Amino acid sequence: MVLRNSINGSTKVSTFTSSGTWTKDSRTQWVEVFLWGGGAGGGSGRKGSSTVSSGGGGGGSGGAGYYTIPASFFGDTESYSVGASANGGVAQTTDNTNGNAGTSGNNTTFGNLISAGGNPGNAGTTTNTSASSGGNLYTEFAPSIAASTGTGGTIASSTSVQAVVGNILPTGGGGGGGGDTGTARSGGSGGNITNANSIVKITGGSGGIETGTLNGGNGNSALTTGGLVSGGTGGGGGGGAKAGATGGTGGNGGFPGGAGSGGGGGISSQANSGAGGTGAAGKIIIIEHF
Repeated sequence: MVLRNSINGSTKVSTFTSSGTWTKDSRTQWVEVFLWGGGAGGGSGRKGSSTVSSGGGGGGSGGAGYYTIPASFFGDTESYSVGASANGGVAQTTDNTNGNAGTSGNNTTFGNLISAGGNPGNAGTTTNTSASSGGNLYTEFAPSIAASTGTGGTIASSTSVQAVVGNILPTGGGGGGGGDTGTARSGGSGGNITNANSIVKITGGSGGIETGTLNGGNGNSALTTGGLVSGGTGGGGGGGAKAGATGGTGGNGGFPGGAGSGGGGGISSQANSGAGGTGAAGKIIIIEHF
């Protein structure tokens, strides 16, 4: 019979935000692994004619995973890689030209385990659609899918898209508002993280608008109180150009894994488009049980 003492039943917690090599403690019996992939960058807006100069699409959030594994399934050492942040698309400065797509999120790996980076936000085009908000996430355990990717547009922000996801994922970025000399167009908000009663626990970045704050707000980092384990939230989309101002810059994603948002559309001969926001880096937490 194994007697409980100061070693048996205790744990060791390690958090990694850069790549390296993990060394397993010789006493470890079980290992818990939390992984967050890097969020993707948002796309920049198109610079074109009024009402057909859409904002860039919001990036997709990084993936996330949770595993409980016997220590014997790991070697004495394991390599790990933490997904770095991902740039948004650069602003468009040439008249009558589509924006630039964001950069794909970077994968996070631990041994043979992986959480993928998010899909990049699309470049702004001539499509005349609503600026979508990033998908909201519930916090209970459930089969998960990636958060929704926002699509930029020239009409005011639409209602948030709801995604069915597990409890630890980050959220997607909002799309940028389109350029329009007649109406100030808002960017979409970043996805919120809510509990099962739809109470918002971590808000996404707010969408920008030229009649208020033009640039999209940054997403928020994961909580460190209250026992909620999650990723960060997506940034808010930049507002579209209206009265000569450059399209709003998309907000950056919250750590870990929140996506960057789309930049606002610009108007030819008047204003450049807005750049996409940066996707947040990933993260690893390892808990060793002795």
